[in-house]
Amino acid sequence: MLHSREVRPPSRHSGVVVLVLLLTGAAWPQSLPIQVASTPAADGPAPRRISAIDTGVPDELFGNGADGPLVVEELSFLINRFSSVQDSSFGPGTATLTVDTNGSLSVGDEVLVHQSQHPFLAGQYEFAEVIALGPRTVTLSPLSLAYESGTFDVPNARAAQLIRVPHYTRLTVAADASIASLAWSDNKRGIVVARVQDTAIIRGQVSTESQGFRGGGVSVDQGIQGESTAGPGVSAENPNAGGGGGAVSLVNCDGVGGGGAGHALPGFPGEPHNGGEGGFGGVAYGSGDLTQELNLGSGGGSGARDKEGDAGGTAGAGGRGGGIILLFAKRLRLEGSIVSDGQDGGDATGDLAENGGGGAGSGGNILIITDRLAGPEHVSAEGGRGGLPSGDVRELRACGGDGSGGSTVLLGPASPAVGED
Repeated sequence: MLHSREVRPPSRHSGVVVLVLLLTGAAWPQSLPIQVASTPAADGPAPRRISAIDTGVPDELFGNGADGPLVVEELSFLINRFSSVQDSSFGPGTATLTVDTNGSLSVGDEVLVHQSQHPFLAGQYEFAEVIALGPRTVTLSPLSLAYESGTFDVPNARAAQLIRVPHYTRLTVAADASIASLAWSDNKRGIVVARVQDTAIIRGQVSTESQGFRGGGVSVDQGIQGESTAGPGVSAENPNAGGGGGAVSLVNCDGVGGGGAGHALPGFPGEPHNGGEGGFGGVAYGSGDLTQELNLGSGGGSGARDKEGDAGGTAGAGGRGGGIILLFAKRLRLEGSIVSDGQDGGDATGDLAENGGGGAGSGGNILIITDRLAGPEHVSAEGGRGGLPSGDVRELRACGGDGSGGSTVLLGPASPAVGED
């Protein structure tokens, strides 16, 4: 094939990057005044806004070190365990929850309670302690917020999950190693969270790349929307909240591209071709204040196949969104990377340039809180690139839409310096 992603003009969404400098000697606020309303450049890194707030970081945010030191020397090392909440509603107050599994939890563990899908509560979270366990039940210390769950795999889904939070004394990720989550499935996963009492040294990678909401699957006829905070997609060109719209190939028309997923900004629409309609880009969502709301990236919509079927092959599937990374470390030395990028849309297959590419997934959310910071070398929540159409010609028609970036917030000191001792 002669065409490639390099043929297309660069338009990857880098998302919104905010660096908030923490000044010592003041109390930790209930809500940090983070402002993230900025427009990333179409062909380069997002603008970086540097703000300063008069606050310090209390040591309790970095945990108690109960899990001891950890050295990671393998790829995709899993540090978290996940439970899907089956109850229809819970909180505020003490809650005894029914879960799909609690085998990885012990009394005294800390868990992150996360509203992963909901029409208007998605992204809210808080931390709680496990105070009792029963057969497939978990009793938590009093919660501040109300949550809903148990309505799965349908439009307007409601899904909440519990994630065990490890408390390390020190954390080291070797240069050829990585920490990862499991990709969102079974109404849970897609999140990495940890507390480090002393020093975290990241020489390799912490990644939830392509571990967020699922992209639209390949259909013989019309494209499928990407999954989002509103639940799974259906066959429609309109967006599914942040999920990109599925492409629509009309009678006697060639295939077209699926819509890219939105997050910090709207996603790009899929490119039309010969009368067909590309999927709409997903809408922007999330407040941008990651101390209050963390969201998975959404999936891109799938492309549409040539209606006449003479191209053979298939349209491209939508790409997955990026996941969530929440890291508390007293001291952080970042020589490697922390990444929650969205997945590229799938390329179409076939002999002729008549099947549409899939829309890309959007970037996720990254929140890093530290008292002393060296780096960052690379922190990224970029959206993916739209998939390419089928055929062997250098054409841009029927490409999938690019995904939006997510948001990245680094809470670090005004004078970063981290030693290795």
